[in-house]
Amino acid sequence: PLILAFVEGKIAYSAMDQVGLNRLKYPFNVVPIYVPSTAYLKLEDVVYAFSKGVDAVALLEGRPELIELVKKRVQEFQDKLDEIGMESMRLWFTDAPVPSFRKLRDFFEQLKSMAEDLGPPPEIDTSILEEGV
Repeated sequence: PLILAFVEGKIAYSAMDQVGLNRLKYPFNVVPIYVPSTAYLKLEDVVYAFSKGVDAVALLEGRPELIELVKKRVQEFQDKLDEIGMESMRLWFTDAPVPSFRKLRDFFEQLKSMAEDLGPPPEIDTSILEEGV
């Protein structure tokens, strides 16, 4: 399964770097995408990823002042995904402070396992992107 990880660009991305520097392995099918903050992501970004064949999406936020906001937004996104026929379980969130970088390997392994269990995602009508989700 293909997993797209939106990674906050300072703290969470540094945590991802530490995973590599410490030679910890996470699934090869995780594609990290640098973003200034996951708080800036819109539901349309997530839906677009699924419409292009991504099996699961992860949001990794490292800025402590934004953790609760991003958690709340992920819950809202999950509710909306359920409404449009996409399994909300395919969207995950974790905080990613640098000292906790080791947990990222397990996080991605669990996400990969879940995506394998669910199989391919259902087709999404991309016209909802134009209507505004």
